[in-house]
Amino acid sequence: MRRLVILDGYVDEPACFGVPPYISPHARYIAGAMSEVPGWQVGYLTIDQWRRSAEQRANLDGADLLVLISGALVPGKYLRGMPVSMREARDIVDGFPGETLLAGSSAVWGFGQGGGKPPLGRHELQHWFGHLAFQDASTYLHDYLALGQAKSQRRMTMDEWGRWSVAGAGIVRQHPDWPRPLIAELDTYHGCVRYVNGGCAFCMEPAEGQPKFRPVAQVVAEVAALAQHGVVNFRLGGQADFFSYHAQGVGLSPEPRPDPRAIEHLLVGIRAAAPRLEWLHIDNVDPGIMAAWPEESEQVARLVAEHCTDGNIAAFGVESVDPEVIAKNNLKCPPEVALTAIRILNKVGAQRGPKGLPKFLPGLNFIGGLPGESRATYEHNQRFLQSILDEGLLVRRINIRKLLEQRIAGGSDDGHFTRFKRWVRTEVDQPMLRRIAPEGTVLRNVWMEYREGHITFGRQPGSYALLVGTTYDLPLEQPVDLMVTGHGFRSLTGVQVPFPVNSAKLRALQALPGVGAKRAARIAVKRPLAGPEQLRAALDDAELADRLAPLLRYD
Repeated sequence: MRRLVILDGYVDEPACFGVPPYISPHARYIAGAMSEVPGWQVGYLTIDQWRRSAEQRANLDGADLLVLISGALVPGKYLRGMPVSMREARDIVDGFPGETLLAGSSAVWGFGQGGGKPPLGRHELQHWFGHLAFQDASTYLHDYLALGQAKSQRRMTMDEWGRWSVAGAGIVRQHPDWPRPLIAELDTYHGCVRYVNGGCAFCMEPAEGQPKFRPVAQVVAEVAALAQHGVVNFRLGGQADFFSYHAQGVGLSPEPRPDPRAIEHLLVGIRAAAPRLEWLHIDNVDPGIMAAWPEESEQVARLVAEHCTDGNIAAFGVESVDPEVIAKNNLKCPPEVALTAIRILNKVGAQRGPKGLPKFLPGLNFIGGLPGESRATYEHNQRFLQSILDEGLLVRRINIRKLLEQRIAGGSDDGHFTRFKRWVRTEVDQPMLRRIAPEGTVLRNVWMEYREGHITFGRQPGSYALLVGTTYDLPLEQPVDLMVTGHGFRSLTGVQVPFPVNSAKLRALQALPGVGAKRAARIAVKRPLAGPEQLRAALDDAELADRLAPLLRYD
């Protein structure tokens, strides 16, 4: 029996998340394809497992074929893992005696360094790796190992897509975050409905041609298979625009009509296929389509708010609201269009859900360095964001990135990009965060992930989850409920609720709102407390004691 090892170096792309706690579909498709190749076993490990453990590195020993997944071209700040670097990839490949294949967008563009920086190693890849999969690695491996066809570069057929997504689902059990907080990223289709007018000038999705929509039953079958293997968190992230899934008029217009019935069948089907589901989020949404079809878009938004879990984000690819930049890059979102879409989602999704956050809100993506950009570009963008604040609308998060340097038409931004980003973080993000998660908000099932000194950080599973820190130690790799007590620019401070007042250390007692060092010491001296009356006696402020009492437990 021959052995193939998938080394997941992670993908982080506009339409696909794969950095932990996410697992991208790529490894699952590869495992599914290999299930149809006789005589092969498939193993899986992440680059972080490889980094941390000599025992895990030993999984590569004796393997006949190594598949490295890599595609973090727009990486940000990570908590649970870091994408593979070019240096690491080369060290791994140089030390591996068998055949090697590079999968993911790094096979085409090289290894990412971060937003605005050109990838590395693009021209050297063919000298490092025996095989490069420019399209689907699953088909490359299947055609090479089962059919003897070397260098096959093609997309999966729809039938293969369905078979392999189900057959490879069990690979999730080898992920270190399985079963929780692992989030399975799901594809709904490939391509972009704006291919008919060329799409955004910088985007590669329109080059796919007419979008290939997966049947509802196929996506639901994949969810069912993953659920059978213990997955409880899912994200429908692999599409250019979720509202365009099985839309009417694709190919006739860049703004086809959303089909609420198809999306309802999908979401209801997913819920039925995963009865123990804990989190379900979506990702990209085209605000231009929402503005063109407001009635249908509101119906879809209501379905998402009803059947998905709260904290959900529709990522709007605004990119820029400067008319000059919009015209030169064939963008889709003048400010009045974006505002229409933002208002629809606020109308439908601003209600707070059981996990603590508004159910369904927009997120905004901006890109710096586009052709046509000038100082006026950032003035347009700033006025647009200020209008959102002034109108009292909610925006869940704002991503600001730079175009890859090798694709920028023009030179330096003369600091306009940096100043705009700083303004957004200080003048928009924090006021918006206070609206979305005011003090006293309880966030359910925050997964505590890492610690810096005595500060413990965690996030809820899901898209673009808010970072919450406690100023005291909490156990890692466990979910807790946290009440918001303070706000940073893009993160929150909180305390565990119900709070274990009799067992908490002094540092934790000081974190309770309104307590501080002296009152924490008084509580500690008076412990154990049996209830609210004892709490009042321990404090010098009866009103504060009454506010704290509902937050505490006395075991």
